[in-house]
Amino acid sequence: MEEVRQWMDGEGKVSETSRPEAEVLSGIVTSIWDSSGKSDEFSGYQGFPFERGPGTVVWRKTGNGIALLVAGPLYMERQWLAELSPLLLSQNVHLAFQDTRERPASVQEDYFLTADSTGLPWSVLVNREDPDAGLITPNRRHLFMAGLVILLIVVSSGSYFVARAVTRELAVARLQSDFVAAVSHEFRTPLTSLRQVTEILTDGRVDADRRETYYQKQARATERLQRLVESLLDFGRMEAGKKPYVMERLEASSWLHSLVNDFQSDVSADGYHIEFRPPEETLEIDADPMALTHALRNLLDNAVKYSPHSRTIWVELTQHKKIVAIRVRDEGLGIPAYEQKQIFHKFVRGTGSKTNSIKGTGVGLSIVEHIVRAHGGVIELESEPGKGSTFTLRLPLAEAAVHSV
Repeated sequence: MEEVRQWMDGEGKVSETSRPEAEVLSGIVTSIWDSSGKSDEFSGYQGFPFERGPGTVVWRKTGNGIALLVAGPLYMERQWLAELSPLLLSQNVHLAFQDTRERPASVQEDYFLTADSTGLPWSVLVNREDPDAGLITPNRRHLFMAGLVILLIVVSSGSYFVARAVTRELAVARLQSDFVAAVSHEFRTPLTSLRQVTEILTDGRVDADRRETYYQKQARATERLQRLVESLLDFGRMEAGKKPYVMERLEASSWLHSLVNDFQSDVSADGYHIEFRPPEETLEIDADPMALTHALRNLLDNAVKYSPHSRTIWVELTQHKKIVAIRVRDEGLGIPAYEQKQIFHKFVRGTGSKTNSIKGTGVGLSIVEHIVRAHGGVIELESEPGKGSTFTLRLPLAEAAVHSV
């Protein structure tokens, strides 16, 4: 209630005139929250009195919370009634909104529309500036009713768009929070390994013939940390549209064979095997070797992480007409159909990663998609839960190779 009073006062000073309004509004919000758990589709609107006239609260349930729009008299006049003003002015009519459902004794029935009849949170009092104009004609009354219907539509639409915007902001905030937590966890693992190995070597607890093994562990942890940092830096450049690509003619088969051998040496200790049979024909593409290597390593890393039981990963390189296709296939957890588009968005991680506590930052596939598009290609996904996934990069064949074909 204290926050409401400060908000209504505008400058952070609490005045006694804001106390009744704050009590009413805080009571309404409390009542809405208490009733929110009774229905999954929970929405509505309610009027409440401001010192300068009636106000409105519009609410809608969004995920785990409630989005509310609080509109005071000035907001209602400028935003909701602006389209009605020219019509009212031309008819010498003034509308007043009241939170009472009882018609004042001094007002004729045709000049007072109850909240029950309009569907709005207030009753409407119609005043004519010309006292000799008599009663409102049926045509004009229909016109007013049409205007009120428009107002109701505007209120409903406003509540929908407010709820939608709030929902999006909450989703982005949640994804960013998950991203920070995931990145912190990813950095902690190699840093912990580096610290432990360094302490062992510094304390001289390792024999000379075993030091080489510890140096190798230290080198692997350093390389992993460097890849994480470079990956995040590249992602930032890609998002800003400032990632430079240095294109050169690349023989896809020999490049991919070398990449697979390097990756195989990294995962052999964990029992994984990367199966790749280079094609006999020469396939040339125009590509940035470092960027494309980064994309393929991301796919291979994911294939390993999401295949806890199947230890074989298949890599294929084929050509169809003017397109070179690189496939990375696994027989791991798989991805549900409803997640297959979302996982290419930044910070998004599938339910499988959370359920099985699989590490990751949620930007790997977004980086892959950025790189493939920069090469004029596309990335495709085929997957089924429990049966694995196949990621396919389709890249254009080099121009000279196209002419020779």
